[in-house]
Amino acid sequence: MDIFDKIDSALSTVFESYYRYMPEFEEGAEPEIYAVYNCRWHDTQYASGKAGTRQYYVSVSVFSPSEDLSLYDKTQTAMENAGGIFTGTTDLSQSGVYPNKKMIVMDFIVYEERN
Repeated sequence: MDIFDKIDSALSTVFESYYRYMPEFEEGAEPEIYAVYNCRWHDTQYASGKAGTRQYYVSVSVFSPSEDLSLYDKTQTAMENAGGIFTGTTDLSQSGVYPNKKMIVMDFIVYEERN
């Protein structure tokens, strides 16, 4: 199971709709509640020229009509159950890009041992 499978599996326990990239919704087709994630990584702990660990930075953007702490808690728990370490949130709702949505970005770090 790769990192994307782990994230997909975790988010599927919380969200009916989730995406790896921000989709372009048709008029009226945007779900009321959904998540969009992205994943970046780098290798660490080198020995004999090989990386021993890969460190993933996962940002999960949670979109909902209003602030929903139970939704954020469920998202955090699901990602932690998939091996994620929660590092914090950013509220991007005030940006004006999504005027009718609450948008919270939740950040996690996931480590993977490499062989």
